[in-house]
Amino acid sequence: MSFQEAAKALFSHGVETGPVRLFEQLRERRILMADNIPYQEYLQRGWFRVETGSFKHPVTMEDHVYSRPFITAKGLQALDKIFARRRIAAPSPDFAPDGGLNLPECQLGF
Repeated sequence: MSFQEAAKALFSHGVETGPVRLFEQLRERRILMADNIPYQEYLQRGWFRVETGSFKHPVTMEDHVYSRPFITAKGLQALDKIFARRRIAAPSPDFAPDGGLNLPECQLGF
């Protein structure tokens, strides 16, 4: 799953984080390198996988290679345990227990 999806899943488990903050927290814990690629140790543990791709720059026509990290189910479980002590007291009232939005029923006064 992407870091956006993982952050949403962790948030639904009570971890106060978003995708940008998740990257920061994992760099602080030396799980991710400065370029957001996981250290080899965590790749070997099966917490992450990295996809690489390439594209041609539209102006300079140079080939560029990029790497994008993804979190595995095993990695999400491990991160959930790591962040267990950073849980928020109660889930946000904006989200229902099933992860959907918790919007009150209302009538628009037009």
